[in-house]
Parts: sequence; structure tokens; C-alpha cells
Amino acid sequence: MELLKAFLVGGLLCALGQILIDKTTLTPARILVLYVVAGVVLGAAGVYEKLVDFAGAGATIPLTGFGNTLAKGVKEAVAQDGLLGAFTGGFKAAAGGVTAAMVFGTLAALFLNPLAGVLTDRFGIRPVTVASGALLAVGSVLMVFLDEETPLAVTTFCQAVRAFGVSGLMGPLISWSLAGLPGRIVTDGSSFSIAGRQACASLGTSAMVLLIALAGTSAAAAANPALPYQLAFAFSAVFAVATFVGIVAKVR
Repeated sequence: MELLKAFLVGGLLCALGQILIDKTTLTPARILVLYVVAGVVLGAAGVYEKLVDFAGAGATIPLTGFGNTLAKGVKEAVAQDGLLGAFTGGFKAAAGGVTAAMVFGTLAALFLNPLAGVLTDRFGIRPVTVASGALLAVGSVLMVFLDEETPLAVTTFCQAVRAFGVSGLMGPLISWSLAGLPGRIVTDGSSFSIAGRQACASLGTSAMVLLIALAGTSAAAAANPALPYQLAFAFSAVFAVATFVGIVAKVR
């Protein structure tokens, strides 16, 4: 039952995000901010903790869970350090995620997305996508072996490799996939590509939540708390490696 609740709640949060993308004019960036802020507000009000108690990883893994982590960190820091804790608590509670995901994700988006386009124009699509796919695969595989003893610098490096791989792939692969379409359906193809990518991301997140919830109830997880997350990243790594193999075989 715990697994079902985690899967349903995590999937519902992902599905809601997909509906917002498809049915509103909100951009993905605004939806991301909306989810984090909602987690902060609900966490500060004490509501989100009840959802965490009910759904476990289904509530902690989505972006709303990150917002809740920030709120918890602030509340604990305020109790310990007073007013100063309101400014430091959230970052202490989520330092690893902030550093690895936000910093390197932003750098990758700012520099590698346009750089990938320039390199593709100069050297062709195959070398750029093969190199980016290799980064994604290597970074994803490395994430499988991280645990609570892993230094923050190593975790940040692994996330940076993954982020650079994703950013280097997005533009060139989309352009390559649309290049063979007749001009009259390029817009439809682009919309389908975006919707398919977002749907796969939502399903992948739900599957990872399910794996974390499933492994978290096992006896092995009691001895190795990092095991549920390692299994989830292993699931992600399989698809990253498969993507790299597909690029090598198909992209010319």
C-alpha cells in the first residue's frame, strides 16, 4: 500500500505539471518556481509534512518536496539561530541540491545550449551528439555509486557532467529529428517532440519514485540508506546509456 500511495502521489504531481504545460501559457520555468514555492508555503504551514507521512518518496522527490525541505531548514534554523536562521536555514538544508542542480544546471543551459549549436554548425551533428551523449551516460552511471559518504564536490561533479550532457543534446537532437520532416508538418513535429519529451520525463520521475519507495521498505535499505536512490539512478542510467547507443547507431 505504501508503494501504491507513493506512486500515485508522485505521478499525480507530475501529471499536474504536464497539464499546466499543455493547457496553460505558463512556461516550464514558471511551473518549476510554482512547484517549489507551493512546497515552501505548504511546508511552512505544516501541511506538506502530512503528505510526506502519507506518500513518503512520492511527496519528497518532486519539486514540491524540495520546497518543503527549504521550509523545514528555515524553521529549524530559526529555532536555533533566531532571525539569522531565516536567511541560512533553507540553504543549509538543501545545500547539495542547490549547488549541484541549480548552479551547474544554469551554467549548462546558459553556455552549452548555444555552444552546441555553434559546434554543430561547424563540425556536424554526429560528433556533438556523441560527445554530449557520452557525458550524459558517464554522469548518470557515476550517480549510481554515490552514497551518504560521498563528498559534496564529487556529487557536484557528477551532476555537472549529467547537466552538460543533457544541455549539449537538446538542441542538436531536436533539430536532427525535425530535419527530415516535410515543411508543412515541422510545427506539428516540434509540438509532438516537446510533448513526448515531457511525458517521458514525467513517467521516468514516477518510476524513480516508485523504485525509491519500493527499495526503501527493504531490509537492505536499513543497512544501506543510499540503496533506494542508487537503484533509482541505475534506472535513469540505463536509459542514458541506451540513448548514447542509439545516437552512435542512428545519428549521422
